Amino acid sequence: MNAYEYTAITTDKKRIQGLLWADSEDEVGTKLKLEGYVICSIARSSSKSVRWNHKQVSTTAYQLGLLLQSGISLRRSLELLMDGSKTMLYRSLYEGIQRGQPLSEALREKGFPPIALALLESGEMSGNVGEALQYIASYYERERKYQQKIVSAISYPLFLLVLMNVFFLVTILFIIPSFTRVFATMHIELPWMTKVYLY
Repeated sequence: MNAYEYTAITTDKKRIQGLLWADSEDEVGTKLKLEGYVICSIARSSSKSVRWNHKQVSTTAYQLGLLLQSGISLRRSLELLMDGSKTMLYRSLYEGIQRGQPLSEALREKGFPPIALALLESGEMSGNVGEALQYIASYYERERKYQQKIVSAISYPLFLLVLMNVFFLVTILFIIPSFTRVFATMHIELPWMTKVYLY
C-alpha cells in the first residue's frame, strides 16, 4: 500500500488537495468518485519524511497534545488539525492511524526526531499520549530558545570580525596606495611597515 496525493473538486465546487493510502491510482480514483469528487490529478507521494526543526516539533506536539488532553480522540484531533492546516502532515498521520498504526509509528515514517519518538512511545505504553506530547513540546521549545540565545551571543562578535576584515581590505587596497603616491611625489622613502603590507 502506498500514499497518493490528489487534487479534486468537491460537490460544492471547492478545490482540495489530500492524501490517501491505496494499492493503486485506480483505487484512489474510485474512492474519490464515491465521495462525489471531480478528480484533477492523482500522483504517488514522493515525500516520505518531513525535515523537522525544533519549532515544527514543538508546534505539532503542542497542538496534538492539547487536543488529546482536552478529551478529544486521536482521530478527531487529527481531523481538526487537517482542517486548519495547509500541509499534508496531519492528513498523512490520519491515514496512518486509519490503517491501524500507532501515532509513534506514523510519525516515525515522517522522520520525527528519535528523542521525541522515544518519549511518545513511553506515553503510548503508559496511556498518557497527550501528556507525553506536551512534554515533547516543552522540551523542544526550550531547546529552540537555547539555540536562539547561542546564535544571538555569537552574531555580534562575528559582525565585528567581518567589519574589521572589510576595513583592513579597504586600508590595504585603497588608503595605503594613496599614501604611497604621496610619498613618491615627495621623494620620501616608505616606512618599513608600509612596505610589509604592500609587498
